[in-house]
Amino acid sequence: MLSGRMALEKQSDCIQINHERTDHHIPLLGNIDTQLAEMKEETQIKQETVPEMIDTSEEDLLFENKYTEDQMKNPVMVLNEKIKELDFIVEEDESSTPPDNILFKATVELADKTYHAQGANKKTAKSRVAVLILKKVFNVEMPDPEDLKDHIYKLEMRRLGVKRPSSYESYQISKRMKMTTVQPKNAVATLNELKPGLEYTLVEQSGQVHCPTFVIEVEMNGSKHQGSGSSKKKAKLEAAENAMRSLIQMPNPDKTGFAASGPQYIDFSRDYGPGPKVITGTGPSTNSNGTNTSSNIPPLTVPQPLKSGKKLKQPQDDKPVSVEGKNPISVLHEINKDCKYQCMSETGQAHTKQFVMMIEINGEKFQASGRSKKLAKTRLAQSVLAKKFDIHMTAQPETQPVGGEVLLPPEIADSVSRLVLEKFNTLTDDGQSTYARKKVLAGIVMTRETVDEFSEVICIATGTKCISGEYMSNQGLCVNDCHAEILARRCLIRYLYQQLELHLDPSTAETSIFAKKPNSGFQLKPEIQFHLYISTSPCGDARIFSPHEKDENPNGSLDEHQNRKSRGVLRTKIESGEGTIPVRGQGVVQTWDGVLQGERLLTMSCSDKLCKWNALGIQGALLSHFVDPVYLSSIIVGSLYHGEHMTRAMYGRVEALEGLLSAPYKVNKPLLSGITSPISRHPSKTPGYSVNWITGNTGLEVLSCTTGKQEDGKASHISKQSMYQAFNKLWGHLPTIINLGEPLKPFKLYSEAKTAATYYQLAKQDLYRSFSSNDLGSWIKKPLEQDEFELVPTS
Repeated sequence: MLSGRMALEKQSDCIQINHERTDHHIPLLGNIDTQLAEMKEETQIKQETVPEMIDTSEEDLLFENKYTEDQMKNPVMVLNEKIKELDFIVEEDESSTPPDNILFKATVELADKTYHAQGANKKTAKSRVAVLILKKVFNVEMPDPEDLKDHIYKLEMRRLGVKRPSSYESYQISKRMKMTTVQPKNAVATLNELKPGLEYTLVEQSGQVHCPTFVIEVEMNGSKHQGSGSSKKKAKLEAAENAMRSLIQMPNPDKTGFAASGPQYIDFSRDYGPGPKVITGTGPSTNSNGTNTSSNIPPLTVPQPLKSGKKLKQPQDDKPVSVEGKNPISVLHEINKDCKYQCMSETGQAHTKQFVMMIEINGEKFQASGRSKKLAKTRLAQSVLAKKFDIHMTAQPETQPVGGEVLLPPEIADSVSRLVLEKFNTLTDDGQSTYARKKVLAGIVMTRETVDEFSEVICIATGTKCISGEYMSNQGLCVNDCHAEILARRCLIRYLYQQLELHLDPSTAETSIFAKKPNSGFQLKPEIQFHLYISTSPCGDARIFSPHEKDENPNGSLDEHQNRKSRGVLRTKIESGEGTIPVRGQGVVQTWDGVLQGERLLTMSCSDKLCKWNALGIQGALLSHFVDPVYLSSIIVGSLYHGEHMTRAMYGRVEALEGLLSAPYKVNKPLLSGITSPISRHPSKTPGYSVNWITGNTGLEVLSCTTGKQEDGKASHISKQSMYQAFNKLWGHLPTIINLGEPLKPFKLYSEAKTAATYYQLAKQDLYRSFSSNDLGSWIKKPLEQDEFELVPTS
């Protein structure tokens, strides 16, 4: 305010030049004497036009006694603290008479009531309606915004020794305050007045494109002065400040500060050495120890990181601060104020951008990604708070991870999500590929020993549709279900065949993820784990809930009404569309000719298939001839995650089978988790294609969701026919789980090979009976003719 500028006027008496002449003042703020004289002269003119004068001392005292400091805050800000995202509608009042008397009306609807207020401008109208609501709804008395503005103006006039006419209008007061405002000059402008014609030279530019560092140099009186910054403007300003220090002496630097640039502050956005860096104004130079080299200003210290916990302590007053209602970035900043966010990469097109942000704390680096830098920073802050300080910003129980038979670190969800998204961006040329458009993305990550090390993305898939019934294949050449998670599982099966093929050659057997069992068959090595990531909850039972409505049942049970049959029931997908419907009736049988004639081709939902895999394994019937069941260690969901619904859909509805399934089959309970910052919903048209990729392949395979084949009509490498061919490469050459006699005869039909997996088929029948006995519906199978095909010789 003006009192601050008068203090700076006095400081200018202490500032002298070490140059040829030392008897004049540096015009850092311009000629203040002249400006004050002009201001008083103009005020005198106003006093002549309005002869009535008042003494404001008593009036100001009454005003200050009536309102506290909190009541004199901006009423709009106070109201926004009480009611988040309140809508103000401000428009020109119809009763106003332009152009001389234009009024604006602000309207707010709150709790079925409407509040109105007028003002000479939009800001005043908005402030007045906020004052009205605070008084009517919250019983908080606040002054009229124009009265408050008038009070502040009178205080400034009194400090200057100028009386104010009583008949000034509010807009005249605002205009008068602007006229008396003196803007301080920065170091570049001040130095230019002292030494016109100085040239600034760019000496060096270093760093990456997204975070460069510029070094600019200025030569004055034979001496060179440098400054650095993240932009040329900042570097130039620091160079000018350093040059100014060679001219200016501060008798009392601890009191006056650097007048040309403003008060002291600490810049926490940059990395420094072992000691805290002291910033005066916009950044004077420091030495390697972090102390100021050009003045005797006492160094300011950076608060040390606080201990982890739900309550944080402020460095100044040690008062506990709750994390509730705070942004994760703000909470992390309170704990560690010298952390710096760095953008490591930026990929994708304008509508599919993906940013990766990094932060380093105590020598440990953390990364997170998002569609914007702000979202990536938020995810990163949430991750750091959870890992380093055990502070979890998502406190809702339904958003927390659930269980898991294998002990996994809590950050695995974000790690798996990041790996899958990065691989997809790489395969689609950073989102520039024609096939980068997607609604659902799924991928499977394999880990060895730990999550952070030895992680590998095995497969990627997108898609949300099933084939049209008229394109069914009786030779196993099409893929019936093109949903992302289903394709990802088929890709994993293809990968498992490749790993078994390594045992055909003794020299490569050790590199396989399968180990040979002592008696017969193979099993997954104990350190191998598979993690499924889906960008949204799987269709069907896991997604049948309202994400924005809380469960108000005091007992915490989601199924308070025991007669409710919509939860847990089996559901089928819609042919050539999206969404699911409950299974109708018992024992529905689909026939080949019925589907071709127009019956809808029914396919079980992804939630039901995942539940099946958690009982029987993801390897399928054919691989069960060779390997023990392969189960998922975790299922990570990018959006629409609800812990209780996911638990029920994935394995909760078949827990009755626990202990009843014959070994090695079991009810698998993987870790279920969402990610730190869920993916937001973006309504869009569903692509008519799906893509898939398996590690080792050079690019994506594109399938038509209508035909289930590649665009040129060729069969997919994950079709039933392709899987049957891979099975026959192993049959008779590798030991099987069940000894079927020697020599092993090849199967004629695909259906015969599946039926011969005895243990798998028995476990499957137990699973289907469990669904039926619990009134969850009957599993609907495809027409029998689909699996009655022979092996097609490869060309």
